[in-house]
Amino acid sequence: MAQIQFPGTLSADFEVDNVTDPNGAPANVLDLDLGFAVSGHIDFPNWLAGKGNVSIYADQRGGGYDQKILSTDITITANPTDPSGVTPYPWTVTYPNDLPSGSTKLADPPPAPGSTVYSLTAVFTFNGVLSDIAAFVDMGPYMIN
Repeated sequence: MAQIQFPGTLSADFEVDNVTDPNGAPANVLDLDLGFAVSGHIDFPNWLAGKGNVSIYADQRGGGYDQKILSTDITITANPTDPSGVTPYPWTVTYPNDLPSGSTKLADPPPAPGSTVYSLTAVFTFNGVLSDIAAFVDMGPYMIN
């Protein structure tokens, strides 16, 4: 979990809840042929509206692959209350369906001299810019083959 910074107001959270691989255990080994999904949620102040984005980045250990591999937009609608509260926004991205245009697919075998181990990071941005209203979650290492 990561907190989204909102000076002087309610906290907002960005979480990765689950990484799902149809191939089963172990959970940190993902099968490219079957695809995989990452899901989570954002708890966002209910008085704010705009467009959020969740992207997943993969950085190959020992190799040159370092790209955005998944991305989805989230419409955030205002529904103010007194006192202010938060609204949960669930999200899910699926590989390879949500591969952004311009990104290169992960390869099996991976490009030399790298490994099949990738560090994954989930990033939340708001209204298309990197600002104070952003957060990231270090998802850790995954073997993707």
